[in-house]
Amino acid sequence: MSKGVLPEAFSGRRLPSERTTLKVVETLGADAKEWLERRSLLDPRARRSGDTVADGHQELTDANGKKRRPWRVVLAVALSTVLAAGLTSVVWWQVLQNREAYWAAQVKKPLGDQFLEPADGVDPMQTKCREDKVIADVQTRQNDQFKVEMPYSNSCMGVWGARHSSGR
Repeated sequence: MSKGVLPEAFSGRRLPSERTTLKVVETLGADAKEWLERRSLLDPRARRSGDTVADGHQELTDANGKKRRPWRVVLAVALSTVLAAGLTSVVWWQVLQNREAYWAAQVKKPLGDQFLEPADGVDPMQTKCREDKVIADVQTRQNDQFKVEMPYSNSCMGVWGARHSSGR
């Protein structure tokens, strides 16, 4: 027996040949007949003549006695991945379409003169926007000659600019 046969036999990756099983069982002092019966129960080709590989092991096969084809496994995984990605894409597309429709239905409609069309030339301070305005930002321009305010109205959802002289 070569020195690689024992580690391979005990690794569990392949079924050891009858010869290897017999040698190991005899060396360990166990009942050879019992262990050979156990081994034959694990061998899917036990009823056929088994081909032994050069290192003393038999290659495992599927239940029909055919050699396993690793490319079939790779193909099955690849197809499963493509199918899963496609189904996930369809589901997310539906979710996003429904989300757009949901948010479109949530848009508030203007009530009376509270809301104005953007940039229509009406002074927001002449509408209801002035009632809840807050100053979002203030900056000075042209060497501190002018102050520019950016008032914001939450009820109108609008921002407008107001320019004031610094009074220098």
